[in-house]
Amino acid sequence: RWRVLRLAGDGAVEVCDCAGAWHVGQIRPGSFVLPALTLVRWRPHGARFDRTVLLLPGMVEPDAFRRVRIALRWNP
Repeated sequence: RWRVLRLAGDGAVEVCDCAGAWHVGQIRPGSFVLPALTLVRWRPHGARFDRTVLLLPGMVEPDAFRRVRIALRWNP
């Protein structure tokens, strides 16, 4: 469902869906990182409910997966 995920140091997130539409939001509490699984919980601006992006190691390049995991661990 999601094609591109961008995380900023301040907790902002940009997600591009399969139709090519960009959604901007904020990382929410409940995101978590495991060695083989990462869940990014975020809420688009103006939305009522949180959304979740599931990331597995084979879905992205190893360096990008590492950067996402580090960003989520240091996000307040």
